[in-house]
Amino acid sequence: MASFQVRRNKNGEITQVEAPNGKPSILFSTINRFVKDKEQALRYWSQAYTPSFKSWFGDWQNNSSTKNVETQSELLTLQSQILNTNGDINYKELKEACDTVINGQAYINILSLGEETGRTKGGRRHVEASLIATANERANYKKQTDVKRTEQEKLLEEYAKETGSWIEAEEFPESEILGEGAEAKLFKSSKQGYVRKVVNYRKFSKTTHEYLTNRVSLHNYLFLILRMSWLDLLQLKILLVKSSLHLS
Repeated sequence: MASFQVRRNKNGEITQVEAPNGKPSILFSTINRFVKDKEQALRYWSQAYTPSFKSWFGDWQNNSSTKNVETQSELLTLQSQILNTNGDINYKELKEACDTVINGQAYINILSLGEETGRTKGGRRHVEASLIATANERANYKKQTDVKRTEQEKLLEEYAKETGSWIEAEEFPESEILGEGAEAKLFKSSKQGYVRKVVNYRKFSKTTHEYLTNRVSLHNYLFLILRMSWLDLLQLKILLVKSSLHLS
């Protein structure tokens, strides 16, 4: 079984952290963007390997289903079939591929095995949206970023409307803004204990594929209290008391 590696220079400073798959950890890099102290970022990152963390997400290091290379290869084949030859979504193949991921029989081979558990924690909508964006990304890897971004946005809009999760911009009037940050705005919600969060994913991500992976899936993997799914990009259930958000 592979183990993670922390590489340091002659001064003892962290130069690279490798995930159990031997690749540079995207999760550590993401944490380090917000926690500039690499030693502190490493402490946060290492929590993923503790018994308490595994009791929440499952013991992904000893999960035989994630080690089944044939199953993983099958999923990659399914990903290529999610989009028809004309680029439309094949909903039958999408459902089957999503079931394979959610049931733990395979995973989307982008992040490390442990980090990919954050994708399934986002639920079916998040996994299906990820599969669509990933299929487009891999089929069009030679295309310019702006072309892929436009195609992925159109596909996910179609998917959202098909599944009844599309929300029109008119439902978020400026008069109901509670606050805003660098990439998102918080709006009032008619549901008690909820707020609605609208995210400008382009602020820190080039494509929806990148956003769903590096912002949402890794968020789910890292944070145990807040659970952000793809649908929650527009309507986020806040699991904190209102007073902690300074909302009246």
